[in-house]
Amino acid sequence: MWKLYQEVGSFAKVAKKMRRDPDTVSRYVREYEAAVSAAGYIINKRG
Repeated sequence: MWKLYQEVGSFAKVAKKMRRDPDTVSRYVREYEAAVSAAGYIINKRG
């Protein structure tokens, strides 16, 4: 979902393509971005 969102730029368009609710897509994308951000923060703190 995240990759498709990066290409399309809209939760609604991703939801329509994947036959999901836009809220589900939004939640997934936000959680993915938070996880990537947290991992980046931890890696940068170690270095």
